[in-house]
Amino acid sequence: MKVIDLLNKVANGEEVPNMVLPKWFMTNMYLHYDKETKDYYNEEETYELFGNICLFLNDEVEIIEDKKIEKIKVEIENERTGNCYIKNEYGRNCYLTRHSKIIIDKLNEIIDCINKEK
Repeated sequence: MKVIDLLNKVANGEEVPNMVLPKWFMTNMYLHYDKETKDYYNEEETYELFGNICLFLNDEVEIIEDKKIEKIKVEIENERTGNCYIKNEYGRNCYLTRHSKIIIDKLNEIIDCINKEK
């Protein structure tokens, strides 16, 4: 997407991506959108995207998607015994020890927290 297209979306009140990566930088400087100022800033807030507009209107920015992290799906083989498993990359069942199940449950809690932040 070009900077001018992104600026048009902001001006028209359309939904804009939360994070972009300008392609003209030598390093990866991710810019986050600020709804109050309607501009993109780096983490230190020393660079603003639209503040340098005269130079970069036709330059490209890459849109960075905010993807949710998938939770680890634990399946129960037998309700009576409580035996659990997950599927490996080949689709086979990998059985879990009690300790592994506890760790996976905690990892899923962490994934929930991270997804809420996004």
